[in-house]
Amino acid sequence: MILDEIKAHSDELAEKLKTDAPFAIDNVTMTQFSIARHYGGISFKGYQYNYLDTEDILIRQDVEKVLRDKSKRRKKELDRREREKWEKAVQQMDLFDNEQPQPTTENHQEDS
Repeated sequence: MILDEIKAHSDELAEKLKTDAPFAIDNVTMTQFSIARHYGGISFKGYQYNYLDTEDILIRQDVEKVLRDKSKRRKKELDRREREKWEKAVQQMDLFDNEQPQPTTENHQEDS
């Protein structure tokens, strides 16, 4: 999942970050980087990498930060769009309610 996200945004990441070290290293348990599993990460080529055990990858900390910030911006945009939909729906409901004839309350006097 993280690797797919890195691949999808590789051009943007390459513009923002240096590319002299890999953004992520996968299949960590099968490489010389497997020591990272025990310590939660490693330092490689001057960059700090965090180990994600759910995906067995090392991800560069600066890459992780860019992806996290991008995710926050995406969530805010989705929240904004959802809020606009709700506001529009409420306005439409108000218009609908205003078009309905209101019941009248007339006092009818009974003939005695």
